[in-house]
Amino acid sequence: MGKDKKQEEELPRAFRQSTLEKYPDLGGADLSPPDIKAIETTIDIMAIGKELLANDSVWKTEKERESYSFFSTKCPQLKNAKVIKFQVSLSRGFMETLEDLMDFGNCASWNQTMETYEVLKSYPAGFWILYTRASDEASKAISKRDFTTCCTKQIGENEAYYFGAAARLPEFPPTKKCERAEQKILAIRIDKVTETTCKLTQVLSIKFGGLIPQAAIDAAMVNSLTQYAKCLQKRANALNAA
Repeated sequence: MGKDKKQEEELPRAFRQSTLEKYPDLGGADLSPPDIKAIETTIDIMAIGKELLANDSVWKTEKERESYSFFSTKCPQLKNAKVIKFQVSLSRGFMETLEDLMDFGNCASWNQTMETYEVLKSYPAGFWILYTRASDEASKAISKRDFTTCCTKQIGENEAYYFGAAARLPEFPPTKKCERAEQKILAIRIDKVTETTCKLTQVLSIKFGGLIPQAAIDAAMVNSLTQYAKCLQKRANALNAA
């Protein structure tokens, strides 16, 4: 049996009952097996992400600065993949920060690590497929990558969450311009500190593809996320000054 045929048979034909109980709007949606797989994978990542965000004891400190820090761990639920966590303090309210992250038409203007953001597809119950492509600046050490990610968000009284997981959809195949990488997990928690300040914590693990030494991947991740943290701070400061 061919690989493609095997993968096709492994795709779910319907949502899990637990998913439909939590997201009843998905029950009436006419979605393909790859769509269902993308959403179910993101729901699984939400649970893993919340656990990683809540458990400070599993993280090893990699880099600390006055306003941002980096940590790493191995995640058994992701086949022991290396996961990076970074925290950054921002002079912006937590809801305003979430809105900045989701202003996809404007994100590339301030986030120097990405050159393209595009919502390819929207689903019921607040899920969507986001296409992103790394910038030339972020691709110096590792050749350019792009991503198709199934995302969702959750908003609480004093915090907000943003989750994502790689989505493989046949209508959005890899292009010749760059290598298709996969976000194994993207989990962001934005905590309210005061009415005008917040702390953003992001958990991330990427499968880059290709024959790249782990040391090169680790260095590229930390460098890119350091730049991203600075972009977030610069964006918050600029909006506050406006």
